[in-house]
Amino acid sequence: MPIILVENRTNIIKAIRVIGFDAMFSKKLYELSKNQWENEMAG
Repeated sequence: MPIILVENRTNIIKAIRVIGFDAMFSKKLYELSKNQWENEMAG
């Protein structure tokens, strides 16, 4: 999962990181995201 830290006032990127998850967590995150997208649940 990419994470980008941006300075709010200037929109300058301050940091970029990537975090990896194990397969089971990734699958569940994908399923929940897909469900949210298909049901148009705004967050």
